[in-house]
Amino acid sequence: QTSRFGCPEDYEFFGKYIEEVLEQIHGQTEHASFKGDTSSSELNHALQDAIKREDYEEAARIRDRLKKLESPLENREIID
Repeated sequence: QTSRFGCPEDYEFFGKYIEEVLEQIHGQTEHASFKGDTSSSELNHALQDAIKREDYEEAARIRDRLKKLESPLENREIID
């Protein structure tokens, strides 16, 4: 088991499920090198902004990303 799909068509076929799983595992769906590094201070600012806008769903997502940044090994699963 390599934790990879067998062929490129698998990504297309399972695409609608992949994004949800990646969000649950990593807290995001974009690779960090594509998205750029987001510091905890930037995330804290974004969190405060989301709270001011009363966008509590976004605030929860940002909070979860902050938690993962603060303890990077926590909530990680080993996949064989």
